[in-house]
Amino acid sequence: MKATIVYALISTPEDFYLEENLISLYSLRIHDKSSKVVLLTDEPTACHIKSHCVNIMDYVNELRVVNVPKEYNNTERSRYLKTNLPKFIEGDFLFIDGDTVIAENLDEIESYEGDICQVADGNGKLILEENSRTESLFKMLNWGSCVGRPFFNSGFMYVRNNERTRRVYEQWYKRWQESKCDKNCQDQPPYVKACLDTNIMVTRIPDVWNCQIRAHGFYCIGEAKVIHPFAGLSDSLFLIYEKSVMDEIRKNGFVSKEIIEMINHPRIAFKRNILVLDHSEKVFLDSFFHAFFRNHFQLFVKINSFFIWIYNIIHK
Repeated sequence: MKATIVYALISTPEDFYLEENLISLYSLRIHDKSSKVVLLTDEPTACHIKSHCVNIMDYVNELRVVNVPKEYNNTERSRYLKTNLPKFIEGDFLFIDGDTVIAENLDEIESYEGDICQVADGNGKLILEENSRTESLFKMLNWGSCVGRPFFNSGFMYVRNNERTRRVYEQWYKRWQESKCDKNCQDQPPYVKACLDTNIMVTRIPDVWNCQIRAHGFYCIGEAKVIHPFAGLSDSLFLIYEKSVMDEIRKNGFVSKEIIEMINHPRIAFKRNILVLDHSEKVFLDSFFHAFFRNHFQLFVKINSFFIWIYNIIHK
């Protein structure tokens, strides 16, 4: 790949972001041993890397330490790196979130036209609607309306580094600063606003480039080039992201043949007890009635038995 592949990492010993990023880099190098890879970070994370995971340097060409505003917390530090990438990278680049696993060579991404290439957020509907959370945020910030605008996922972005895209990033950082507060540190709604401000056209690419398995992306897992699990450890259906795996990587590095086998075959690295639901079933599972059923199971059984008894009497 001619473009530089970029990761942005902020991590401490209290989280597993470093281990997740190491998995992504390891999987990337299985399929691409020659592309230039830059890992952006801050000084505290660089120290954390040197003391806990120095072998990450086996998979990157450069660890680039950035001066991040000291007043930012760790989440804000990560957003600062992400929304200012053209300042730190020369030429075109492919940005990849650290909580990903690469399943194929990614060179083909350079064949797509456009200044920026991305996948729809959640692998779902691309266009924002009136009742979206992003529209509510726009109204709260007096940004006008975003209804009818595309909503892309920022975890995988191929960017041609030119004057147009640099303006987008300048606006992205500005709008993120306007929107961030204690309860909101999202980067994607400010990105929507930045694209509106600059009138840039983003190229939508197939979902396989950023298969978001905890959203609507499971349908394309068989052809996924990048698997994006969203870093859920406590209830992870993705075996590579189980806490025991992260603990082993933190302690020993890539020593387990089982872990290496899962990373080599990420499209099938899932727990056996996965239940596939349609939309109506998902709505029920998220409802008050399902919560009531789970908390009062025996009562529900008795009520259900009563209604079955009534039904059988009526239909005799």
